[in-house]
Amino acid sequence: MWPNKHSFISLMNIFFNYIILPFFIVLFYSFNLFPTDKSSKRLHKNTSEDSLLLIQYQQKIIMEIFELDSFITEEEKQIYLEQTNFNLQDGSVKYAPDSTFKIFVIEGDDCGASCSNFYYSFIHYFYLGKEIVIPADFTDIDTIYELEKNKYLILQSSSEHPVGPVYNYCKSADLVSFTADSVYYQPIFYKGNSALKFCQQESAITESQPFLTYNTKQKLLDYSYATNYAYQLDLDIDTIRTGSFKYVKGQFILQKEDIKATARK
Repeated sequence: MWPNKHSFISLMNIFFNYIILPFFIVLFYSFNLFPTDKSSKRLHKNTSEDSLLLIQYQQKIIMEIFELDSFITEEEKQIYLEQTNFNLQDGSVKYAPDSTFKIFVIEGDDCGASCSNFYYSFIHYFYLGKEIVIPADFTDIDTIYELEKNKYLILQSSSEHPVGPVYNYCKSADLVSFTADSVYYQPIFYKGNSALKFCQQESAITESQPFLTYNTKQKLLDYSYATNYAYQLDLDIDTIRTGSFKYVKGQFILQKEDIKATARK
């Protein structure tokens, strides 16, 4: 026996309210929370916009250094800097290969009897369709590599003047990924530290410059740098360290390190 008209309408209402409607609600929120359009997750390169952001970041740094309450004009900024030992570079911006994030870096120096360098950096990326901005801890960025989905290798350079006659030229690497609304730094263990960074002293006698490069085919992170121990240990010896890390299952593992020592006459 076929159901009567009212029973049929009731069944259709139940089918619509409890099956069809929830299905479309879930589908709607799925498209909004997890967009399928890749462009919605990408940062489009905009030179003019980036230049303005660099100026704003410089203003922010000036306000922080001099403990100011409001923005100042470019002329006032120069006056402040000329009255002190601070100097700020123009800054730079680097995009990830897949344009999912970009990093602004501004270098400065503080000069008294000697000069020491400092770096400010800010990372921009999208999360659920919203651009997130987080202060970071990067120096001058040489190259950004996308190793796999949501995992990036960032190679950097910097200079230091830690003490007296010692000047260092440094290389470093960060392995980062994004979780929710934060950036996760995965350790790269080297010489008892969880971060890969090394410096070559200007006083070290060597024909080679320090380097840190990544071979995308072999997945090898190669490095080399020289150290002199005359100032710290009163030993006039140069050592050159050369080695490599292998990228295996989402992490970098030290494969080898060769050390060559040369005593000066």
